[in-house]
Amino acid sequence: MLCILDIKSAPKGRMAKCLCECGVEKNIFLYSIKPGGKVRSCGCYRKKERARRNTIEKPVEERKCDDRRYKMFHNAQHRAKKKGIPFTISIEDIIIPETCPLLGIPLVSTNNKRDPRNPSLDQKVPGEGYTPDNIWVVSSRANWIKSDATIQELKTLVENLEKL
Repeated sequence: MLCILDIKSAPKGRMAKCLCECGVEKNIFLYSIKPGGKVRSCGCYRKKERARRNTIEKPVEERKCDDRRYKMFHNAQHRAKKKGIPFTISIEDIIIPETCPLLGIPLVSTNNKRDPRNPSLDQKVPGEGYTPDNIWVVSSRANWIKSDATIQELKTLVENLEKL
């Protein structure tokens, strides 16, 4: 809760210099801190409440936000909902291999979204949804190549590259 230290007039209303229980001083419009007002703290109360809700309401496996499989799962869930395709997998269905099954390069989780070695959840048959038998983890590079090239285009590319 806030403790009012000083009150002064301001162009848009009366301001109160307040001290939060966490030690932060903040200037707040007086009408905001009256009973029923919006302000209870400097913002630390809201942060604590959010952290408490996330800890209590989410299952243990969903609290591991840094786990790559967790991110893949929720991103795929969002894409499936947006595209209206089936989504029946669980986090346990996502298995990250040591190397990319398509390119043979080692899979390394990095914070760089453009790193081609990052593991990427892929649908084996695009458009059939995220089901346990239709997903695999490949490198981001393989997923980028696969995303907009047809089999015939890839075959033609390989044939022409082998001629060089």
